[in-house]
Order: sequence, then C-alpha cells, then structure tokens
Amino acid sequence: MIHPRRPMTGQQNTITAEGKFDPNQNTGILIQNCNISPFDNLSDVHTFLGRLWKNHSTIVYINNMAGFIDPKGWMPWVGTSAPNTIFYAKHVVLCILYSSLTTLID
Repeated sequence: MIHPRRPMTGQQNTITAEGKFDPNQNTGILIQNCNISPFDNLSDVHTFLGRLWKNHSTIVYINNMAGFIDPKGWMPWVGTSAPNTIFYAKHVVLCILYSSLTTLID
C-alpha cells in the first residue's frame, strides 16, 4: 500500500521520482498490483503518479488502484520540452468476473 500525505502549502504530491544521467544504468521503478490511497483528504491537492527527473527515467505502473490521482497522470515537465529519453507508462486492467447459478428441478 502507498499512502500519500498532505504536502506543504502550495506543493503538489508525486508518488515517484526516478532519474539517471547515464542511459546505460538499468534502473527504474515498477509498481504493480498496489492499492494507492490517500492518508488524508487530498481532494484539494494535485497528486501525480510521478515527475520527470533528469534525462533518463523509467517508471511503470501496472494494475494499481488509485482513484484520486490527477487525470494527467504525470506532473508536467518544467522547461521547453521533455527529453525523448524518458519512459513513463501506466496500464490498468479491469476484470469483471461473472458467475451463474443453475438450478435443477426434478
């Protein structure tokens, strides 16, 4: 479980910030099958999955529950344009299981 807390006044929340300068570093962050819910009421706070940091960054979210995250997902890049060497992704799979009940009458 991940529980973001209320930031200082005027700040925003980011759940992750991963970065590296060397493209040969094989590091990154994967968050999978995790319940992400606020510790406090964060309805008046922008909470993002992550922020772009440094020239190389890799963060992937798979099948996480987080209804309060800003719909943009990622905090916007500060500057003229984000490097094309950054990889951020999110993937959500919604599975609905149906069951049926069959009654046999003699």
